[in-house]
Amino acid sequence: PVSAAWEKAKASGSYHFTSDVTQITIPIAKMTNVGRSSRSEQLHLEGQNDLRQNAMELRLWSNGGNVQQEAESIGVKINQGKTFVRQGVGEWQERTDFSLDTIAPQGDFMAYLVAMRNVQAHPAESRNGIHFTRYSFAIDGPTLALHLHQQMEAAMRAKGELPPGVTLEIPRYYQQMTGEGELWIDENGMPLRQVMTLQFPEQKDEQVNAQIVVDFSKFGKPVVAPSALLRTGDWRGVWAGV
Repeated sequence: PVSAAWEKAKASGSYHFTSDVTQITIPIAKMTNVGRSSRSEQLHLEGQNDLRQNAMELRLWSNGGNVQQEAESIGVKINQGKTFVRQGVGEWQERTDFSLDTIAPQGDFMAYLVAMRNVQAHPAESRNGIHFTRYSFAIDGPTLALHLHQQMEAAMRAKGELPPGVTLEIPRYYQQMTGEGELWIDENGMPLRQVMTLQFPEQKDEQVNAQIVVDFSKFGKPVVAPSALLRTGDWRGVWAGV
């Protein structure tokens, strides 16, 4: 059922989402880290994903920013592997040092499902009149890393950016990642909510743990500018306030 829900989501071509991310960065126990403490960052994202065009557009608020205020947000557009960022309603600027891959690998929140293992179904539930089933699973880091590696190589070869005979290194960051997740599937077989708890390997004397909660809605609905959604409040999903 989880694989089928993911395939139905991809077949729809697009979806809207809201997401809350908590990321905790923990210093590794080393002499160079003496006196350093853990730090926590909270992000709220709202936007849409156009799977056919390999594009995502969203607004991001950090550490309690007011989601009703566009000026307090960061706008992000990802299109064909290029990332553009703007502060509030400022000008778009291309950024090569900005990535959402930890949250949505290659621009798709559900990309983590390619690496799910040991799927367990839970009893059917109902909230706010919506019926769904929760499926829990483990995440296999090496499988995810290989999938992302193959996708990236294929995209670069299609653009002529990877010379013949040259291969990319499989990303260790995902290869050594561990985690577990849940996907909530409604009675029509579509994803409602995805919950991921992930532990990433040490980098620069730090380790990152993240919880990523994503609510999905409006599969296959027209893609519109996030600023219009912000004005109408129309991207508040059915799980708002649950």
